[in-house]
Amino acid sequence: MINWFPLPRSLMENPIFVMCTPIEKLYLLHVASEINLRGPFYKADLEIAVTLRASEDKIRRTRREFMGLGWVTAQPGFRSRGRHLATRYFSVPGAARTDGDFYAPFHRFTFEGLLNHLRYAAVTHADVVTYVYLTYIRGKTGHNDSFFISKHELRELTGLPSATLCVANLHKGFAFTGGTHLFEFRDEYHRLVFFNWVTFADPSEDETNAKNAERYRQEIAASVQALKHPQPKRTPARRRSGCASAQ
Repeated sequence: MINWFPLPRSLMENPIFVMCTPIEKLYLLHVASEINLRGPFYKADLEIAVTLRASEDKIRRTRREFMGLGWVTAQPGFRSRGRHLATRYFSVPGAARTDGDFYAPFHRFTFEGLLNHLRYAAVTHADVVTYVYLTYIRGKTGHNDSFFISKHELRELTGLPSATLCVANLHKGFAFTGGTHLFEFRDEYHRLVFFNWVTFADPSEDETNAKNAERYRQEIAASVQALKHPQPKRTPARRRSGCASAQ
């Protein structure tokens, strides 16, 4: 699936995954999306850190933890002949459909667009995780434009006590050109009702989003280079006093 990757029940409702932090969840989903798109791939921890607006140390620790669980199969990066080789990823849960497992398709560029908004602090990691789960819930209801879920169930499913607030943040923090939101919703006390569900236009079919996709890549690459090769801080020039007036 070029434009989508699966959100399988075996991952989304796994108690270990539910208990993971938002950054840990997004890390695994990002790696799953990449493997689903291009098979085994190389990517530096720093690049993933920039992509997910996280520290490089957090990404390294998360990768080691998931490798210890057997969830991520990877060869960590290392230096060879003066060159630093990036981590190579081979497999991760959720990268492919498996027989006997339910999955909800997740639009890849919508995910990338939300991560872009995350990098600009328009939404939080928890907000993006909540949207991923809303997509999964919508898939379980038959991809209807209108569906609902109880607030308690949303909190339990996402592992986020703030999931209800995240829904409001997503609605407030993101709008397409023209003012359309990712979704509309009603707060009905014990439950949330969603309708008018919208996804990003695919870059393969939309010239503006093709340019946006390229811009995302360029901005990530520029940020990585800026972190790898920081510019020395300039010492501010001493301010001169004003001219004396004639007496």
